[in-house]
Amino acid sequence: MGQNASTDSSNQTSCDKTSSSLRGFEREGDLKDFEAWKVCWEVNLAFYEPLSGKLTCLVCKKVHDYGQGINRSTLWMATRCGSGHGQGNIEAKPGTSLGICAKCDLDFLLNVLKGKYKCRREGCRRMIRVNEAVVATAGETERPIAKAFAAELEKSKVFECLVCCDDINYRVDSPPAPTCQHDQNVCDGCMKTDFEAKVKTNRIKDLRCPDPECKQDVPPKRIRELLAGSDAVRIYDKKLALASLSKHEKFRWCKCGAGQIHLPGEASPEWKCAQKSCQRLNCYICNDVDVTDCEHLHAANERRKHEQDVQRKAAQAALVKKQQEKSKAANKEYISKTTKICPKKGCGVRIGRDSGCSHMTCKNCKTEFCWVCKVIWKNKVPLHLNTCSLAVSRKTTLSALDKSDYTAGWQDDGKYDGSNEGRLWLLDSHK
Repeated sequence: MGQNASTDSSNQTSCDKTSSSLRGFEREGDLKDFEAWKVCWEVNLAFYEPLSGKLTCLVCKKVHDYGQGINRSTLWMATRCGSGHGQGNIEAKPGTSLGICAKCDLDFLLNVLKGKYKCRREGCRRMIRVNEAVVATAGETERPIAKAFAAELEKSKVFECLVCCDDINYRVDSPPAPTCQHDQNVCDGCMKTDFEAKVKTNRIKDLRCPDPECKQDVPPKRIRELLAGSDAVRIYDKKLALASLSKHEKFRWCKCGAGQIHLPGEASPEWKCAQKSCQRLNCYICNDVDVTDCEHLHAANERRKHEQDVQRKAAQAALVKKQQEKSKAANKEYISKTTKICPKKGCGVRIGRDSGCSHMTCKNCKTEFCWVCKVIWKNKVPLHLNTCSLAVSRKTTLSALDKSDYTAGWQDDGKYDGSNEGRLWLLDSHK
């Protein structure tokens, strides 16, 4: 690396400057700061190199003419901001080189550790820091100084939180978002408290860097790291999922912060929030706060009422029809069990009787017959089958019976219940 100042004049100059700085620190009564300054100054000396001619100072921006045989520190080349911006980005004035003047050089490294110099890159608000690897390499020949400087570097890794105003130690300068143009200035605890409140109050779009001059969006990975161990992580992931779903053309947000896809769309604009704690009715078209005044939902409700009325009437008609069919079937069943068909050819009407005289006269065709055996009485002369339970003397067999006047299937009375004939009787003259 660069060589140490070797001339007597250079050494004398360094001693004079050290003594001057010591007197300054004594006036301030800050010996701890002075110890840090001494370490920084010795490290700074390791970067001294010969310089000739004029120099434009990076700190005061003045031009200094040092003539011949002077040594100046090149440590400024080992500084950069957290974004990696080098500090040689200002143009040297014509006929000069860039560097640090003797006056600014006294406290340059200590002030870098204290974070007093802002990056010179336009738009960047970060403070310049020491490239630790370069400085460590330069100090390898003097281990005690290297270790002492490493300790000072660790002490310098602190910032004051903008929110709680506590001094926060850090290992790696990590602002909330990669796009932040400033150093970390809010502690993780305050960030977590702020983000938890915003997630739980449905302000997910406000999860930004809290620096008032920044407001960059914080990436999801960093948000999850901050919310680790909190139930806000689950809420946040749900909000992200909803944000993804919201890209669907039929997705609609509810005032409660939840949302869903309403596939029926404008054809059926009313939708109910699926959130159990909400269940609010919404309009797909206008999403009015007061759905009672929404003309779209009013028209939809009228259509729905009409459809419900039509459905109700159809259901009632179907019920009546079913009851009628059931009643008709029951009546048919009852008739089949309690009636017989008239045996007369060309008639066949059903006749009912469950008591009284078994001598029947069909009201339709005036045919007379025995109710039990259904044999027709021609010319009012009683006649029975020999199987008739009421027959005594006037009997005939089925095979001997003249069936020319009988209707087809005259004996088939289907489900007729013969127990109905228990109360029938005949006059002796009809037996």
